[in-house]
Amino acid sequence: MDPQGARAHRARRRHERRPRSAHRARRQHGIDAGNDDLRPRRRQQLGHAHDREQVPGRLREAREAEVRAGLRFGGTGVIEVVGAAASASDREWLAERLAAAVALTAAPVAELRVRVVDDADMIRLHERSLGLATTTDVLTWSSGREIDVAICADEAVRRAGEFGHPVRDELLLYAVHGLLHGLGHDDATPEAFERMHAEESRILAALGARARVEPEGEGP
Repeated sequence: MDPQGARAHRARRRHERRPRSAHRARRQHGIDAGNDDLRPRRRQQLGHAHDREQVPGRLREAREAEVRAGLRFGGTGVIEVVGAAASASDREWLAERLAAAVALTAAPVAELRVRVVDDADMIRLHERSLGLATTTDVLTWSSGREIDVAICADEAVRRAGEFGHPVRDELLLYAVHGLLHGLGHDDATPEAFERMHAEESRILAALGARARVEPEGEGP
């Protein structure tokens, strides 16, 4: 993974304390800090939408139903999950769901490589990429149709324990978030935030993930 062009994403829950000015803090540190809203929700459907808007929606619904039923979509892309910080069974589990996640995006991904790392490796990558000697949830690198994502297993263990869902689901949340950033999604503005995290909600719900993240706020 080339450290140049990396993007770091930090998922904070609503009831956590946040910087006095989150946007100013991000600019100071050069971090694209993701505030994930994964609460189940649907985008409002227009009553008089044109066919070109309706057809993709029906295709997405069909794909979501098939994923819920346990089917996986084939494709020409390569999905690879590596890293000793996760067990072989967890890596296989993640790879299967990420293959379905890529299919749900309908994006032409040639390669998606996810490396599961521990705190020490994430700190090293974070420092090399952004000059910050701290751990984080996700780092993403992308070049055309190839996407590299690093996700932190130690952080996932901490978060999953705190919020009471499986570690696997927390890792999947990080990987999907990184995938979407690699595909060009961003959450730097309120409008972009809504679009990106609506897409995350849709994908994670279709995959049956129990990890849910709410955006930062002043309080519950």
